[in-house]
Amino acid sequence: MVLQVAAISAILLNDAPFSLFTSFPVGQTLMYGALGMTVYSGYNYIKNNYLALQLGR
Repeated sequence: MVLQVAAISAILLNDAPFSLFTSFPVGQTLMYGALGMTVYSGYNYIKNNYLALQLGR
């Protein structure tokens, strides 16, 4: 969630504090990091709870 908030803040601010020093897309990079962590978290949740999800049918 921290990466998501940081990414959204950077994108809404149009990379304001970082754009003074570099043209690197900080907001976009943070968004990709948040995406990666979200996919990993979802995979980990399904892997650890697969049997409970099957019994819920």
